[in-house]
Amino acid sequence: TIVIKIELPKEAEDGQGETCNYSVYVEAVQANAGVTDFNDRASNGEYTIYDKVDLYQFANSVNSGVSYKDKTVTLMEDVDIENTPWAPIGTIGSNGNSTNFDRSFRGTFDGNNKTVSNYKVMSYGWAGLFGLAHTATIKNLTVENVEFTANRLAGGVVGQLYGSLENVHANNVTGTVVPNEI
Repeated sequence: TIVIKIELPKEAEDGQGETCNYSVYVEAVQANAGVTDFNDRASNGEYTIYDKVDLYQFANSVNSGVSYKDKTVTLMEDVDIENTPWAPIGTIGSNGNSTNFDRSFRGTFDGNNKTVSNYKVMSYGWAGLFGLAHTATIKNLTVENVEFTANRLAGGVVGQLYGSLENVHANNVTGTVVPNEI
């Protein structure tokens, strides 16, 4: 849901006076949102990611409340995000509380010794390829050429993890943490 508030000049509040023109620019952070439900493509309960579109759809699925608890998602090919903005996989709970994990990744992400590269994250918090992962395992993955700006809980791979990393590598990751700004 996007809420746009437009304040009219005082002269226009009573419906009389000046005509006002407003332009609104909205940038979609998650490209390909809602193209295909990532879950519909699961084969025998196994989830696979082959390209950037699959990765965006997986992120959208988690960020809308599908946790993948006790499931494995496998990266089948290297994925280049091509320096487009990235909204992390997993975010704070639907009530805005970081202790509510209803929108966090809760399964196993097997990078299959592949690489996810060239992404930029600008986030209030929970910034990385994964934002918030709870009771999760992220393994066999390399991330490279990552740039992030956040005001807390940030990293190239994961912003906040309650779980484990196994055989995970981060190359050329740069970031800025700016408290209370973003």
